[in-house]
Amino acid sequence: MRNIKSVATIADVVIVNQWNFDSADMTHLDSPESSPQLLRALAEAYLLFDADDKLQQWSATLSDFFPNTARQISTGLSYESFLQLLAASGDLATPITADNSQVNCNLTNQKTVDVKIVHLTDKQRVFACKDISHIQREQEAQLASDLKFRQFATLASNWFWELDENLCYKYHSNHCQPLAGNDVESLAGQPRILKLDGKVVDNDQLHEHNRCLSQHKDVDVVLTWIMEDGKKLFSRILARPQYHLGNFSGYLGCGRDVTTAYELREMLQHQAEHDDLTGLLNRRAFAETLDEAFSTSRANSLPHALVKFDLDHFKLVNDDAGHQAGDALLREVTAILQQETHHRSVIARLGGDEFGVYLRGTPQTAQNYADRIIQRIDRHRFEWQDRKFTIGASAGIAFFDERSGSSSVVLKNADAACYSAKRLGRNRALLFSPENYFQQQQNEDRKKVGILQSALDNDRLKLYLQPIVPSAEFEGTSKYEVLLRIVDENDQIISPGELIPVAEKFDLIQLVDMQVVEKSIDLLQTFLSQQIDVAFSVNLSGNTLSNCSCLKRIVSLVRSSKLPAGALGFEITETSAIESIDLVSKFIEQLQAMGCRFSIDDFGSGLSSYSYLNSLPVDYLKIDGSFVSGILEDQTSMAIVKSINTLSHEMGMKTVAEFVEHDNVANALRDINIDYLQGYLFGQPRRAEEILAQFQSLQLRSGT
Repeated sequence: MRNIKSVATIADVVIVNQWNFDSADMTHLDSPESSPQLLRALAEAYLLFDADDKLQQWSATLSDFFPNTARQISTGLSYESFLQLLAASGDLATPITADNSQVNCNLTNQKTVDVKIVHLTDKQRVFACKDISHIQREQEAQLASDLKFRQFATLASNWFWELDENLCYKYHSNHCQPLAGNDVESLAGQPRILKLDGKVVDNDQLHEHNRCLSQHKDVDVVLTWIMEDGKKLFSRILARPQYHLGNFSGYLGCGRDVTTAYELREMLQHQAEHDDLTGLLNRRAFAETLDEAFSTSRANSLPHALVKFDLDHFKLVNDDAGHQAGDALLREVTAILQQETHHRSVIARLGGDEFGVYLRGTPQTAQNYADRIIQRIDRHRFEWQDRKFTIGASAGIAFFDERSGSSSVVLKNADAACYSAKRLGRNRALLFSPENYFQQQQNEDRKKVGILQSALDNDRLKLYLQPIVPSAEFEGTSKYEVLLRIVDENDQIISPGELIPVAEKFDLIQLVDMQVVEKSIDLLQTFLSQQIDVAFSVNLSGNTLSNCSCLKRIVSLVRSSKLPAGALGFEITETSAIESIDLVSKFIEQLQAMGCRFSIDDFGSGLSSYSYLNSLPVDYLKIDGSFVSGILEDQTSMAIVKSINTLSHEMGMKTVAEFVEHDNVANALRDINIDYLQGYLFGQPRRAEEILAQFQSLQLRSGT
């Protein structure tokens, strides 16, 4: 063999970089003993032809590639004859000519071979082979995967896009064109940030989108698109930066049309802040207005007043002519208030037949305004189906000053003054005066506090249970809401509604809540110890939720009880939770980690903002019964229930419908996939001892 040491660099370029072997071994090619080892390093199979183009040597592995040809070759065979023999052998599915220097060949044995023909400087020739079948299969698999991805991208409700290292489009799926663009093919090579200019509203979300792309950070924003017809659409954009060998290589991103969800949220926001019947602000939204007014009054010392109106004889209209007549009367009273109230004042329906008006002015101004409204209502004759009704109104006036302390106190003062006006003969407005009101009120409160304190001290807080049933098949666990009943010294049950406001006012509600939680855990352990599979949901007040000591005590009780996951849950109202949202969120997360579940109670009756729900990781939403009971007669109630249910499921929560009293209502709720139902149709609240005894009786009859 001639010395081919001088052509090491050529072989390095042609073969080594492609096939990854050590070119340093080529220094030994001038040794006849070592040349086969080097050629084996060069290729999986090879033939070496000398300067006269005669076959000098070949590898034993040649038969793995060309079995028919390998049986017929011999030393001294010319290169041309070898090619003819190879073509006639039937080993090749792809021909090789003398002019080829590199070719991929398909063999009849299903292999794909990379053949390289290297001419050395001394005119020797190496015919080298390498099996690349696995590379071919990987490439085909990659192409199939890419095709499948593009098909999925076309079928998906989301749209997908890919950017290069310069933030220019490499790919964009060709659907969702209103948001993606009418000609997605033209996006290739175009910078994403510039292509969004003019199509997307220039707001904080767009700025965040551009900032994240520029800084190669994860993207999670909602962009607002302006269509040609002026309509707004919303899309949620998610994207992650990609890296190759540690270097930024672009982005993979997707978009999703969330317009419907945003429109529903805006509708719910409006419904949450306004009374559905009158269109006025509701109590919760009005309270926020009062908070702002209280801050303003303290800052500039301007007089601000709250006037609360309570209709007289409204119940007579409801009882005699029906609720439709009562609703019509409330709308007429709303019109009177709007006609007589300055546009800078704020009117709200506080609930039932109660209205609140916030206005600026002196005590005399507020008194004159309240008297004028009362006179208008007194002269008003409400007509319904050939019948006429005379009604009246009482009003209480309270002012924002340094003595009121907070807007909630102002509202309580106005309510107290209104109550006093009714007791003094109705159809009049009374300015709140601590001297005239508090003595009587304190006497009544003192009596109620005594009853409540005695019940706490003598174990007269009794637990009642009301079932919460799944709307579909029974899940194996019987769920109950724990309800409180208070027993006085004469063993008479007192409605919690009479004593709870006093308990909250005098900071006794935390003691009540803690006793109820302790009793509920003890009762739950009793059920479970007798192999009765139940789960309890316990109500917590806003005062308890804002008290760190109470929350720590509840965590300690749950931890020491070692209840199974899902056995214990808590119900909280959104309005109470958001007052200490950070504290409550941590409390929820801590107890959820211990297996407890949380519900937002009476959802829909207050602010009901989904922005708060994002910060309150609850498991259930209990839809306020005022909507549930009217879903068959009122399309608006049905729409509200549907929208709450849809968005709840989107946020990973289950729904509970309260106040279910009729089969047709239950069936309508099942049809829209409400998860759980609660109401008198499935059982009234019963003493916990009765329900325990019922389960024990069933166990005896079944022999378990």
